[in-house]
Amino acid sequence: MNNKNEEKELKPIEGYTSLANAVPGNAINVIGVIKSFKAKRKCNGSSDWYCSFVLSDHSLSKGLSVILFRTRREDLPDVEQSGSILVGMKFKVDKFQDSQQLIAYKNDSTCVVFKDKLEEKILPSIMKAKGKAIITFAECLRKWWKLSEIPHISHQKIRKQLKINELEINVFCDLVGEILHARNTDITTELFITDYTENEYLNTKTMDWDPPNGLSGKQILQVSLWDENRLEGRNLQVGAIVMLQNVRTKFNNYQMFQAIIHGDPDTRRVKISELDSLNPDVIELKKRKKHYIENHLEVQAKSSQNNLVSFSKKDSLPLEHKEIIITKVVNCQIDIKSITEILKKKEDIYKYRTRGRIIQFYPLNYQEFIKPYCRKCDKIFFEHKPEIKFNKCPTCFKCVKYIYDFWLLIEDEKGDATIPVLVNGKHAICFLRKIEPQKVKENIEVCQKFKDLINTLLGANNSKTTLMDFCIAAYIDRNSEGNPMTYHLINTVLL
Repeated sequence: MNNKNEEKELKPIEGYTSLANAVPGNAINVIGVIKSFKAKRKCNGSSDWYCSFVLSDHSLSKGLSVILFRTRREDLPDVEQSGSILVGMKFKVDKFQDSQQLIAYKNDSTCVVFKDKLEEKILPSIMKAKGKAIITFAECLRKWWKLSEIPHISHQKIRKQLKINELEINVFCDLVGEILHARNTDITTELFITDYTENEYLNTKTMDWDPPNGLSGKQILQVSLWDENRLEGRNLQVGAIVMLQNVRTKFNNYQMFQAIIHGDPDTRRVKISELDSLNPDVIELKKRKKHYIENHLEVQAKSSQNNLVSFSKKDSLPLEHKEIIITKVVNCQIDIKSITEILKKKEDIYKYRTRGRIIQFYPLNYQEFIKPYCRKCDKIFFEHKPEIKFNKCPTCFKCVKYIYDFWLLIEDEKGDATIPVLVNGKHAICFLRKIEPQKVKENIEVCQKFKDLINTLLGANNSKTTLMDFCIAAYIDRNSEGNPMTYHLINTVLL
């Protein structure tokens, strides 16, 4: 605004506060222009809904972040475009990092959003007393927005949108990817994404989680979300296809190629958002995914025989033609290591794939493979206790449940080394064809299926021609003296 009359018109209405004068701890009434916005979302751990946007006015062009809470989704305003006018009452001013933000709580605040035409009749009754003044001020604010903000926004530099296979070191770009895995730290949210292309800078190191569809490390990019992006990232679900803006690539302190998104101290604009299924970028990514899966599964189908896991020449270990494999590996496309190689490594939380034969098991009575477990005490009972007969914990007298918990001692094919492998938890249920331990105790038919399966498994230790192909997760046992390695069976199914 250039003339003094217009500046005078933009002086706040009595009872309303300019954004630049927002003081933490106060509840204020505001009128502003919505500069950017995010879609409506459901609150974590609650049935409430919220939406967020950046609100700007003539006193604070960069704007303030606003979070609006309501009981139902339909109670939130429909914000569809930048430049909409918001009138709000009793917005709480809160401290947010080095700036302020406005919180509109569901039971205290009132607001209305004007998309296009400014009409006094749309105002809630609580605002009617100053209706004309509000509309006049809003009209002047919209003129200010059009004159000062829109030209600036329309000439902003547009970043390139790249695919993972096009990424170089230390570039800024936009990315579209599917979330495969997420992890929260104290200061960041770590997303692992793919667009089904490969990049040579990415590491082939095995993940400590199971990538779907046999994806390799070359196809998975780790993205660290900082500041306001961290909070937004925690609301996203695995499987969502997202747009990541202003991404910077780099090698981290561990010489791993990754991407980061830092916050914007001026606008507090979130730079990650979930895309609609009709978005052209989503459609293109899904086509690449379909093509990848079809080709990947086709290669697997051609190389497999009798539904047993097979290996390429590069992966294979020598087998005599009479040897039989009694297991298959699922969701794990990594190179086979010999047991001798695995025992030499001391890496914590690491996944391996190997092959060998069962030579011993513990407990010696397979009926004790299922043990009572108290969730409250977090304790497995190895000895018979009278209280267990009544499904009660002998310590806290709460009801126990039954879990798998047993060991297999496995020798490699050449007889050079042995490795003790713990079979328990959800991976044990997967290994034993999804037979639930609780049902083994409760149902005679299920119990018989379990016995037949265990007889098949343990009969393998009487034959040198019967092998297990399996995956294990290696952990350092920090609760035991000397911090020994423990190995847990994962991603393996008994045929």
